[in-house]
Amino acid sequence: MYNRRDWWECYSSCYARLIPFLWNGGFMQSRQNHSIICKYNFKWSDKDVTQEKVVILEKLSEMESDREKIVMDYLPTIAYQGTALGNSVYPETDTIKKFSTKNLFEFHHRLFQTCYMTMVCTGSICLKELQRIVCKHFNCNVEDYKSSFGVSNNLRFCKNIIEYRFSAAELRFRDDDNELGYAAIGFEGSNYKEREDRITLTVAKEIIGSWNVTSGGVNHNAPFIAHFAYNTDLCYMYKSFFHHWAQSTSIWGCYFVCDYSTLLYMVRSLQKEWMKLCTVITEKEVSRAVHQCITKDLLILNNPENRFLDIVENVFRCGYYEPVEHRVVEYEKVTADKIREVSDKYIYYQSPVVVALGRIEGFPDYITLKSGLYLLRY
Repeated sequence: MYNRRDWWECYSSCYARLIPFLWNGGFMQSRQNHSIICKYNFKWSDKDVTQEKVVILEKLSEMESDREKIVMDYLPTIAYQGTALGNSVYPETDTIKKFSTKNLFEFHHRLFQTCYMTMVCTGSICLKELQRIVCKHFNCNVEDYKSSFGVSNNLRFCKNIIEYRFSAAELRFRDDDNELGYAAIGFEGSNYKEREDRITLTVAKEIIGSWNVTSGGVNHNAPFIAHFAYNTDLCYMYKSFFHHWAQSTSIWGCYFVCDYSTLLYMVRSLQKEWMKLCTVITEKEVSRAVHQCITKDLLILNNPENRFLDIVENVFRCGYYEPVEHRVVEYEKVTADKIREVSDKYIYYQSPVVVALGRIEGFPDYITLKSGLYLLRY
């Protein structure tokens, strides 16, 4: 089960002949914002809801020790503040305590309808069989299913035209009890349907790369920051990211963990690499990143679960599945000139969103951070 800011999903693996029994046995679902677990064909009791609330509170308590999850959850909250995407998938403690069986029933009757769902099955099951199962368990016939599919397309179309406001803001929480500083810097990226820009930003993410102290690599790290970090103890880890929080927007950037005394140098190194993407990136570096992207996408085919989740995301985001073979062709079209063009559009002198927590007295202020995102000679 996965909760995301704009949708939630639940999947299961079983033999094709057991799919009808999967629904009869109570296919587990998860509620976005409240994360209360419910079942399709089951009578809920207050005892069940109370038990799940305890489980959720325990998981939230455990999550507080994972600084990366905290930072990456705050990042879209600050970036899209005042919009629907600003709502965290992790519920407030007070909301969980007040949640009741009545709220669960209201959620079930309001959203468990075919017009709000996208169902995907892979393997040895045909479309007619899937339609029959859906119609049986959701009290509709095939014609209703077809008409509701049209309603779903209309709803998805309405969702696409919503423009989420990207706020160039920052959030800092200084806590000197922590030994390290945790920070993320992100820029507004392309929407999911801007195919060329999305592919190019994915390649740019691989150029920046990722590294942590367990990676080693000596002087054989291809990304400059990884090479520099190994030789100078610049950071304990860094990881570039490109997250699509909705169909119409995304955040491209980097998350890193540093000692308080090296935060400034880490930020300057990132600024230098980002400006390199906009100006003097070479074909050799682009070629290496393209091959890494192709390898990662081809590895999806080796795992049935990952392949299924890839299909689900494509169907939900685009309305169709884009085969890996097509993506490989698009990756091979990316050149250094294209990287410079797209980076100039999304990175050069753009206002980023910043989240930092921990021992961050060495973290530069916002004006200093943005001043490193342009070059006077360029």
